[in-house]
Amino acid sequence: MRKNFQIKKNDISIDDILGLSTTPSNEQLIVLHLISEHDLIFYMNTKVDYVGEFIGYLARLKRNS
Repeated sequence: MRKNFQIKKNDISIDDILGLSTTPSNEQLIVLHLISEHDLIFYMNTKVDYVGEFIGYLARLKRNS
């Protein structure tokens, strides 16, 4: 089943990120909520859960911007 998603090929600024959401399970799905009303979805297809590390890195970027 193919979804109707587009692959984003240009950069976004850290200031364009309003917030993020994650799934409550081990799916490792992250949704970045952007100013443009278009959300950016990440799926981390790994055996190790890196969601917390990703959120921490994003928080540091946001704090330093």
